[in-house]
Amino acid sequence: MSDSSTPRIISVATAVPPYTVSQSEAKAFAASFFENDFKQLDRLLPVFDHTQIGNRYLAQPPDWYGRPHSFTETNALYEKT
Repeated sequence: MSDSSTPRIISVATAVPPYTVSQSEAKAFAASFFENDFKQLDRLLPVFDHTQIGNRYLAQPPDWYGRPHSFTETNALYEKT
């Protein structure tokens, strides 16, 4: 007899967002995006060189992240993604 309230894994799948940037592109973006926020940004950026990550996946085109967006817009995108 099975208990219908017991959680079960029905299926497993993998999905990635449609936009990809290389690790070096991500580093360059971080350098320009945070240049006025961190006084010692040059000490933080080398982490991009040592993560062994080749590419990063984004839910929007890279230039979208460089523009301001309202909480409502960002939250709607989060729910959609």
